[in-house]
Amino acid sequence: MSSKRLVAVFASFLLVVASLLVGVPWIPSVSQSDDVVALDAVSPPTELAQSTPMDQSGGEEPPTSTPEADDSVSADAVSETTSPPVSDSATEDDDGEPAQSESSSKDKTRKKSTSKKSDSRAVVEPESDTSTDVESETLFSDGETAQVASEFELDSCGVIDQPGTYRLVSDLRSTDEICLDIDPTVREEIVIDGDGHVIRNDSVTTLVGISVGSTVTLVDMTIEGFDTAIKGEPTRLTLQRVRLIYNHIGVDSFANSPGSVEIRDSEILRNSFGVQVGLLDASRPPSVTVTRTTIVTNGLGVYSAGDLIVDDSTVEDNRIGLIVGTNGEVRNSVIRDNGQLGIRCGADFCELDVQNSLVSRNAVGISMSVGNLVGNEIDDNDIGIQLTDLNAANVRVVENEIRRNGIGLEFENRTFRDTDTVSEPSEVVLRDNRFVDNAQFGVLNERGVVIDARGNFWGDTSGPSSGPADDPDAPFTDPVTGRLAEGTGDSVSENPTNPGISNVRFDGLADSGPTVIDQCTEIDTPGEYVLGTTIRTARLTCIVIQSDDVVFDGKGRTVQNVDGFEFADGVEVDDEGGVSVDSRQVTSGLAVGPRNTVRNVVIRDVVVDGFEVGVRTGAHPSEATFESVTAVDNEVGVLVGPTVTSTYLNGTFSNNTVGMSGIEYFPTAVVDTRITDNQFGAYFESGRVSISSTTFDRNADRGLTCRSCVLTMEDSTVSRTSGTGVVTSTNFAENVIRNSTIVDNGFGVDNRGTTLVDARGNFWGDESGPSSVPADDPDAPFADPVTGTLADGTGDAISEDPSNTGVSNVRFDPFVGDTNEPTQFSRDDIAQAKYGRDFDELSVETTGQVQAIFNRQPFPDDVSPADVETREEIAERLFDLSLDESDLSERLTREQLLTVQNAYDEQFGSLPTDPAFSRDDIAQAKYDRDFDELSVETAGQVQAIFNRQSFPAGVSPADIETREEIAERLFGVEVEESTLAEVLTKERLADLQNRYDAQFESE
Repeated sequence: MSSKRLVAVFASFLLVVASLLVGVPWIPSVSQSDDVVALDAVSPPTELAQSTPMDQSGGEEPPTSTPEADDSVSADAVSETTSPPVSDSATEDDDGEPAQSESSSKDKTRKKSTSKKSDSRAVVEPESDTSTDVESETLFSDGETAQVASEFELDSCGVIDQPGTYRLVSDLRSTDEICLDIDPTVREEIVIDGDGHVIRNDSVTTLVGISVGSTVTLVDMTIEGFDTAIKGEPTRLTLQRVRLIYNHIGVDSFANSPGSVEIRDSEILRNSFGVQVGLLDASRPPSVTVTRTTIVTNGLGVYSAGDLIVDDSTVEDNRIGLIVGTNGEVRNSVIRDNGQLGIRCGADFCELDVQNSLVSRNAVGISMSVGNLVGNEIDDNDIGIQLTDLNAANVRVVENEIRRNGIGLEFENRTFRDTDTVSEPSEVVLRDNRFVDNAQFGVLNERGVVIDARGNFWGDTSGPSSGPADDPDAPFTDPVTGRLAEGTGDSVSENPTNPGISNVRFDGLADSGPTVIDQCTEIDTPGEYVLGTTIRTARLTCIVIQSDDVVFDGKGRTVQNVDGFEFADGVEVDDEGGVSVDSRQVTSGLAVGPRNTVRNVVIRDVVVDGFEVGVRTGAHPSEATFESVTAVDNEVGVLVGPTVTSTYLNGTFSNNTVGMSGIEYFPTAVVDTRITDNQFGAYFESGRVSISSTTFDRNADRGLTCRSCVLTMEDSTVSRTSGTGVVTSTNFAENVIRNSTIVDNGFGVDNRGTTLVDARGNFWGDESGPSSVPADDPDAPFADPVTGTLADGTGDAISEDPSNTGVSNVRFDPFVGDTNEPTQFSRDDIAQAKYGRDFDELSVETTGQVQAIFNRQPFPDDVSPADVETREEIAERLFDLSLDESDLSERLTREQLLTVQNAYDEQFGSLPTDPAFSRDDIAQAKYDRDFDELSVETAGQVQAIFNRQSFPAGVSPADIETREEIAERLFGVEVEESTLAEVLTKERLADLQNRYDAQFESE
């Protein structure tokens, strides 16, 4: 099939999809000529729509390729709004096929010197002998040829056929078919830095703003008014701080090969189509990643034929929000006010995971067949969740708030094709959800088969009702237990083939579920509470906990102070990071026990932002655990007051004046926490402080201060502190720092107390060990106070004992040299090679895969990250099975799984030929049975341990933990190893992988 026909066929396919989605036939509107299909798209800005076309003297005109339309488009016009563009030049050619528009494709072999407007579209032709000292040149102006330099300047449209960085020095107003035309044969990266400038269409003939090549990065620009703002078939296209507005299509990439489109910190506004990437029939279409981006008021927000990841973004007020072709992940995002669909992943091979997101006020919130919906707020939609019947199986709907929809969850009973079959929904799980105030149904099952919805809360303790209420067969019975659905909660449906019996199994009711908090309040009753929405407040303290036995789950949502703390006077921070508090005036996001002692309080998964004190324990000794608490942009992130015990797990405290402060003598434990980018990282006035697996990074004045406390810190990192990494001044007990990294700080450890700091067994940033500061001190280098070893290395510095000249008051010997061989590749290197994106942009599962590969360095000679295969890639190559790594033990035979594990481990070195322990030895030690009696999954675990021999000295098989054992010990998670990626955060999974691999490293 010709490329022209392929584009036309795919365009027709999208039109049909759009018409199916909205339930109306697609009928193109004809404008001015029967040969031209015009879209009634979103309106251009009023001031542009009312302006006159540019005359010969150079007046303003609107973006002429964006047709005018009324802002209110009827439902009958939706299919037109969301259809692919057809250029004004799309007339039929001699053989009856639609003639290909100038923007639809490019001949990659065309000569660069044959541009139609050679006077304004010059080509960069480097001179044969160009000095590296040549300064940046202005390109394209008056058609001149420029010299090659590391950075070029652009002041007009033209062709780019050289790699490098191009910086706009002015706005560009295009009158050509393509404004910036990047040669697709250039394989090296081309970066265009807009420097805040605008590329605007000033002509009816301009079809494309930027035609992109192989590897292109666009930064800091606005592209406005084009038929297609960005078009091409890149291997990697990155947009950062790019604004696409009033175009017919924002990003158009019909690539038929693996690649990636990454959009970060950008805005895609008021286009007919925001982003459309990939051909539906491509074997491995490009992936699309959208991070911290706003996609608002487009006809179609994002269409991806391949994988789509949307993280921390807003998709709002579009006709259709997101359409996913193969696999979709939506995390921590807002999908709201999209007229027809919020998220669609409807093909029978399409898997969708939506977590911790708000899906609200759409006609259909989420339409899907396979995947997971976990921890979302799904409210005020006509239909909250729609499960299509193409292959509705392997669906998990867990721990969601499903409220105020017309129908909470609908299980459709219609097919799109005669060949479609209705599958048994035996693998659909609805658990621990709250169906509340859904007008027609909580769960509507239109099929004659039963779905399992036990263990949910239906809006009232009496259980679900039967819907519709006037049905003569109501109330319906549970299809298994016979219990009547005669409560006053949300309705369940009747089996159409079995009157009087529901096709929703509901018996096995949840209790009333946690209490939802949606405003500032005081909690004075034991129980479970969840934060139902972001709270923005000007109250002195927002949420006060004054009861024992409280679990408060923020569900990842935020409590934010809208007044700021600049003029409040409840907190004072001294020049060492010490904190004093006036409890009568301090503003706080959450307060535990401010008036009386409380016990057994758990606060988890909440963000506090903009207070004097983000989270505080009050004036009375209390017992509290804080899990996954994030405190940002407060004066003090977390204030530890008098507590019997307080534990902080997996937290993030950043961009505060003081990240964390403890002011009383009570035990505090900080585990698996990040304390970064504060003026003072953590300050403890007194108390027993235990810190493990925690990172102090990029704090300004101090990383960690322990004034009169007893400190034990292990397996942690203190890095990149502008001032001093660790300051102690204890006079009555020895502080201990073990197995930690202290690197790139202005000063490493400064002991100002009279007792020694025991800092043996740490890495100081260089294998030569710590240094002595100041270097010109006549007593330097200082000696270890016990062994006499000199601190004459080039690592971070240690302090001198003021009462013992030339001797340090920090024990550092023995120290850890850089015993690990230098890694060849960073995590970003591996992530880019494997998945075309940075490490912090990966999914949970791929984060674990990359961390595992990273930990196996150094690789054998001549092996690069691209050469290393994951287990799922090996399974696909050897057995022609396309699986996620979590599915391997379910889909592979025992022999196949062992073959995959051996092939994986063999990439990093030879398999053991004379091992100290057999597979039976390991299986007996771990599972008390022989190897051939193990399940498929546990056999894979044992094979993985067996392949890592020889073990460090003194380590036996019983000493080695599997990943699932580590997860249970550290995080209290009891799941099979194959499901860890579903229940752990990325940070926890990476930490777990590190701990697993560390077991096989010799000291």
